Amino acid sequence: MKQALIIYESMYGDNEQVAYAIAQGLATQMRVDVMEVSSAPPRVDMSIDLLVVGGPTHMTRMSSEKSRSRAGDDVDEEDWEPLSETGVREWLTRLRARGEMGRGAAAAFGTNLNEPRWVSKLGQASHAIARRLKRLGFQLIEPPETFFVDEAQGPLSEGEVERAHRFGVQLARHFAEAPRPHA
Repeated sequence: MKQALIIYESMYGDNEQVAYAIAQGLATQMRVDVMEVSSAPPRVDMSIDLLVVGGPTHMTRMSSEKSRSRAGDDVDEEDWEPLSETGVREWLTRLRARGEMGRGAAAAFGTNLNEPRWVSKLGQASHAIARRLKRLGFQLIEPPETFFVDEAQGPLSEGEVERAHRFGVQLARHFAEAPRPHA
């Protein structure tokens, strides 16, 4: 059975929800592991057939240490801690620094504020993640997908969890319909 690995970054839990919904869709055809980026392995194991990476859009780009710090400043709760201590930007940079080149299929996702002035495809984390995956040599099997949140701190817009599940099913179908190598 094919193996997928989903790596996600999440500040408020929205990308985590999306990652697990995609995983449920993928699980219709594949084994799936889901990992928060702070716990992600330093290398992509050769046994991984599909790598799926996602994160939030901060100020029209992938998050950075600075943008994550600013996001924390906007939270009212004193004891709030972001779910991710690091970001997919840093994780992908470390892969590149180690000479980790893609050996397989990949897909990218992200979240973005559901507001017309913030919905430019060029300024979405999903597209930036996709570009970095391609530079690492991975082959994108679907265009990057963006899921929307109603406010900067969430929640996900209505229907987005279901749409993430459908995206996972779509990714799984890609592998189910691919020709199988001869034994």
